[in-house]
Amino acid sequence: MHRITQDAERVRAPADQEFPENDQHVHDEDPAKSALDFFPIARYGEKRFPQRAPLPLRLLPLSSHFFEYRRWGGKIQSARALRVAPLDGAKPRMAVLCGVGGMMREIVYWYDSVTSTNDVARELAEAGAEEGTTVVAAEQTAGRGRYARRWHSPKGEGLYHSIILRPSAPPSRAPLLGLIAAVALAETLREDYGVVADIKWPNDVMIGGRKVAGILMELETEDDRVKYVVLGVGVNINQASFPEEIADVATSLRRETGMIYDVERFRHRLFVRLQRWYEAWRAEGEAHVLERYEQLSSYVRGQQVSVLCGERRVRGRSRGLAPTGALLVETEDGRQEAILTGEVTKLEVVS
Repeated sequence: MHRITQDAERVRAPADQEFPENDQHVHDEDPAKSALDFFPIARYGEKRFPQRAPLPLRLLPLSSHFFEYRRWGGKIQSARALRVAPLDGAKPRMAVLCGVGGMMREIVYWYDSVTSTNDVARELAEAGAEEGTTVVAAEQTAGRGRYARRWHSPKGEGLYHSIILRPSAPPSRAPLLGLIAAVALAETLREDYGVVADIKWPNDVMIGGRKVAGILMELETEDDRVKYVVLGVGVNINQASFPEEIADVATSLRRETGMIYDVERFRHRLFVRLQRWYEAWRAEGEAHVLERYEQLSSYVRGQQVSVLCGERRVRGRSRGLAPTGALLVETEDGRQEAILTGEVTKLEVVS
């Protein structure tokens, strides 16, 4: 079982560390090491790491001292306040500092390989992990997306993580979390990487009609309230090729730009945006989220679409989003339907 360690010491550290300007890097054989070299994290002055003694910290690029600590079996917890504690054999081999504060203050569990980050996150959530706890993997052997579709997750080439959220909200509002994640993803791709990302309702992110990122949201309720949400995110970043069965429908940031990127820098930027939108939703409601979503999606307003809802297909013109995040479709007979879930396809208009 994965347990959250409670008894480690805390050390205060500044939270304004910036990434280096150069975004590109060449992969090492160890994708964790190459990725973490870009993370704002504490450097330790000695090579022995007491379990509970406060450690003198200063924020510098990651050094070999931390890798010795990682191999020794330790973990680093939190952003502004750091906690250091040992790991047992069933825990992940390391954890990384996000440095974004807010809901991302909790530990990030980092694995070389898991079946699915959502599976691990659900186990942690059931054990009481706090909001913001995140599970990261370099590889998923059984990654999945919506409708239990396999998510291609080769080691070190993509971003695979799951975040535990505990919003004080009824289950009817939970689907908005998937939309929030889609907005954060599309903004990160557009504003930080210069690619024209499009959101395919409800929460696939596309470049040139091919999927570059997907979101899997799994919900647990209790007494008509959200107990927790596991928000799984997969982004194709450095894949040069894909299996034949998805080669025509999938793409990656590398394939679109011809460049290799640091996965952890992408994750950090995504976390910052995700936190911003999540906090705005909790404080102000869904209006701004839905407005921004419609700006980033070519599917949800004024588009001729076909939506497969189970065994039923709805055709018509998209008319925006309902407050719940449902897709509004004006059908061919003039009715308006609010579709909560489905697979949407754009229809070509024959003149």
